[in-house]
Amino acid sequence: MKELADYFSSLASAHKSVRHGIDGTHFASTLEEADNSYARVMRYPCVVYDEGDSFVSGTRLQTSVTVLFLQHVTDTANEPEKAEVFELARKIALDFIAQIHEMGDVPRAQYRFLANIDFDGATLLRIMLEDAALYGYALSFRFMEPLPDLCDSPFEFTNND
Repeated sequence: MKELADYFSSLASAHKSVRHGIDGTHFASTLEEADNSYARVMRYPCVVYDEGDSFVSGTRLQTSVTVLFLQHVTDTANEPEKAEVFELARKIALDFIAQIHEMGDVPRAQYRFLANIDFDGATLLRIMLEDAALYGYALSFRFMEPLPDLCDSPFEFTNND
C-alpha cells in the first residue's frame, strides 16, 4: 500500500497549511520510518501515516489505516492555543477527506486505487499527546484491496497419485 502512503505524502506537500518538503519535514509514514526517528526533525503541522492490521473479508483484504494530523503547542496549559491547534488539525483532516473524495471520482488510472478507501464507519477522533505537546486528530478508515489474482500462481503442485 505504498501507493496510498505516497498519495498522503503528496497531499501533505500540496496542502497550504502543511507544506511538506517546502519548508521542512511535515510528513512521516511509519512504514518507512518505523524507528520513529522522524520525530526529531518533524515540523508542524504534520501528517503521520500508519497501517494497522489486515483481515480477509470475502475476496478482499481489509487493512486499517490511521492518519494523524498533529500540531505542536508551546504551552500545554494554554487552552486557547490548544483550541486553535485542534481547529487547524480538524480543518486539515477534512480538507484531506474532501480531496480524496474529489480525486476518487476522477477517472484517471493513477487515482483508481482511491476507490479502495472505505470511509463507511471511519472515525475522526481528537487526540492529545501531552508529553510531546502534540494535539490534533486521528483519521481511521479501511482500505479494501482485492486479494491477489491466482492466475499466475506462486504454487507448484505435483500429482502424487
